[in-house]
Amino acid sequence: MSLSLSLSQSLSQRAEIVVSITCSFGETGGDIPVYSLHKIASLLKREPIELSKELVNILRRSLLQANRTYKEESGKDWNCLTSNNLVTAIEHTQKMVAAINADGIKQLPQELQSQRAAVKAIFDRKRDECMTKIKKWFETHYDKLLYITDGRIPWIVVQKLRSNLGLWISGAANPFTQDITEFVMEVAKEKGIRASTPEDAWEAMGGQLFGGKE
Repeated sequence: MSLSLSLSQSLSQRAEIVVSITCSFGETGGDIPVYSLHKIASLLKREPIELSKELVNILRRSLLQANRTYKEESGKDWNCLTSNNLVTAIEHTQKMVAAINADGIKQLPQELQSQRAAVKAIFDRKRDECMTKIKKWFETHYDKLLYITDGRIPWIVVQKLRSNLGLWISGAANPFTQDITEFVMEVAKEKGIRASTPEDAWEAMGGQLFGGKE
């Protein structure tokens, strides 16, 4: 009876710990708020990406939509983006540009229809170059775009998310979908921090939990 009660209490405590992590941030490592929407907007003016004005506007709209999604899903009225939000915004931008390119190819004059494949190849190459510029801009300016810098999110975690951004840019599978409890424990282990729970690991790395939805 005593053993059964002990196991039950242990499982209950474990569930509460997992809930405290997920309620604070979300289900995955990529749900941790990283980027400031205001800092992105400000830096785009001071250090613009070498893109057409139309493409930059598409990117801005995608980022704003990603922020609205963050607010809806988190319940927090914060002007920020998570790594998952950023990936979604960039991918949405790419889809929008691809749609514009496709319309352009359809509207080629009749006498150029035979060259559609060549034109598409040029559009595809240019689009890839533009998307790489966007991704590299966020990687290069990562530290200037941080939303929370008061220590609530451990610096170790912030830098791990930066490393994962580099992996994604290099073509690796999206690393931001990893379960947040596994992500936290993995980051702590990489830094030689021993902890029995994700919550303990988070606090040992110097972080604070936000609690439930705000």
